[in-house]
Amino acid sequence: FVFHFHRFESLDSLKGVESDSPKFTCFGHQWVLRIYPGGSINETDGCVSLFLKLTSEGSEARIHYEVSILDSNGRAAAVNFVTSRIFRMNESFGCKNFMKRSKIVSKDG
Repeated sequence: FVFHFHRFESLDSLKGVESDSPKFTCFGHQWVLRIYPGGSINETDGCVSLFLKLTSEGSEARIHYEVSILDSNGRAAAVNFVTSRIFRMNESFGCKNFMKRSKIVSKDG
């Protein structure tokens, strides 16, 4: 799946403020990608936090996933997170210090 957080630079960059992707279904489970453009609370200043959340009721799923930032041509500009994990309903898992916000909003980055 590819999600575009259009106009990322205009998303609220205060710590603890989240933005969710639309819900999507994969392997019979519903998920959202949750991003904190200014980072989650108590994390490194200037870093984006990113989490995958299982939203299906009464579900449990073991998955292997990768989160990447794509360039304007759709190629991976950075692969920062690859893992396997068991998720339970409403549980999220990801990377608190995924990438520097300045690198994502940089036209050169």
